[in-house]
Amino acid sequence: MLKHSLVVFVVLVICGFILGFFLAGALFSGGRSGFYFTLGLVYAVEALLLIWGGYRISAEALERERGWLYGTVCVAAVIFFWQPLISFLIGLLVTERVVVPQTFSPLGILVALFLFLPLGALGGWLAEKRYMG
Repeated sequence: MLKHSLVVFVVLVICGFILGFFLAGALFSGGRSGFYFTLGLVYAVEALLLIWGGYRISAEALERERGWLYGTVCVAAVIFFWQPLISFLIGLLVTERVVVPQTFSPLGILVALFLFLPLGALGGWLAEKRYMG
């Protein structure tokens, strides 16, 4: 499970890095509509990648009636294991201080519980319905 969630996390980081350039370009161009469109694009790509992660792990597991659970666990590992671990290591290496990601703020926890985890469950459920009928 951790291997698949690491792949999803790496793809999220790469896509976020690439889309960050578009976001910065839209911000510096002065157009507010372009900035908000690009910000919406960042959130849409993140949502699609979380659904893809749940779909991928559930499609590989092929266990009936548990596809949503595999998707949820995969996304939970991305959000509550890989993101804090990598943030901690990078913060420690760069600033020599401990950095806690925004996922552990009250708003971040609510977003994770009510948006990100259901997206993983949706991806797992879709894979279960596709491969097992």
